[in-house]
Amino acid sequence: MARGRNRKGKEGRRGLASLLARLVGERGAATIEFAIIFPVLFAVFASTLELGIYLTRQVMLDRAVDLTVRAIRLSSDRGAITHDAVKRMICDNIGIVSNCTRSVRVRLDVVDPASWQFPQAPVSCVDRRAEIQPVVTLTPGQPGDIMLMSVCLVVDPLFPGATLGLRLEQDASGGVYIYSRTAFVNEPA
Repeated sequence: MARGRNRKGKEGRRGLASLLARLVGERGAATIEFAIIFPVLFAVFASTLELGIYLTRQVMLDRAVDLTVRAIRLSSDRGAITHDAVKRMICDNIGIVSNCTRSVRVRLDVVDPASWQFPQAPVSCVDRRAEIQPVVTLTPGQPGDIMLMSVCLVVDPLFPGATLGLRLEQDASGGVYIYSRTAFVNEPA
């Protein structure tokens, strides 16, 4: 009888050992590694994609501002240079921003060459939540004036809750700001 009990005890331990071996086995090891590493890799991927889109928008805004400045600089009709006309010129040249005219604001300042005082505050950006935006008038300057154009564009981030989307300067609607500034001289008449 003692032998029978001993045999059952060994079989019970083997059953318990095989059950623990199945639970602790290496079959789930890849799943655990994936669960730990995937969020980090996704964050890097999302940040890289977000940065690429952001920089593409920045380059396209700079290009659109340069083309608009060229048109303003060579324009002989100073009365045609209004805030809405400049916004339309920028938005026609930018291409990759949806609802651009509602998301961009422009400021045009005359720079006094005697003091070289540039505006310290950046251009105020559009509040996309507001129904009515404040009226902005541009001062196109006279022929030979040194001008400073400041532009602010508000765009939605691709991944607003991802790592880079959280770090960019945002407005209350979740949009991020893209700024562009350039200086030029109006052509003499």
